[in-house]
Amino acid sequence: MTVSTTTSTAQFDPNGVTINFPFAFRFFAATDLKVFWQKVDGTIQLLTLNSNYTVQGVGNDSGGSITTIGTPLPNGLLVVSRIMV
Repeated sequence: MTVSTTTSTAQFDPNGVTINFPFAFRFFAATDLKVFWQKVDGTIQLLTLNSNYTVQGVGNDSGGSITTIGTPLPNGLLVVSRIMV
């Protein structure tokens, strides 16, 4: 099966309040997504599915979203990437 979109990454600026981050690319399984948080000090953390975030919209043509679990992420950069292997 092919994926018709060429966009496969979305970036967000967490603000310590927002927990839902929608994106507009299709993916076929929650495990197709990798979510990274770059802290303001430059360190990068790979977030863990179902521990740090949940996924909505598997298989939707219009994309989906991730929702962070626990305390909302403070300032930094949140990156959601589709990485299919």
